[in-house]
Amino acid sequence: MIDELHKSGIDIEINYCRHHPKSNCQCRKPNPSMILRYEISPKDIFIGDKDTDMMAAKAAGIKNRWIISDTPKGPFTNAFFNHYELINFVTENQAI
Repeated sequence: MIDELHKSGIDIEINYCRHHPKSNCQCRKPNPSMILRYEISPKDIFIGDKDTDMMAAKAAGIKNRWIISDTPKGPFTNAFFNHYELINFVTENQAI
């Protein structure tokens, strides 16, 4: 997926909390602190697969929140059933 999106001029960065869910660390979603380490622009797109991903992205001020899920939940702005659907959407809409 990363290679296909890169061909369309989209740079991807993957990040996740490495701590145990019961550790209550500040970088676990839905807390937005991991996202807030980055400079966020209005053009940024946050892609996740859980409602907590969408909640964290919204709390961080990200306007474009895309979820990959067959049962999407949360404050998403676009939903895709799978990665292939997302890639097709991006390659067909180069002006994203």
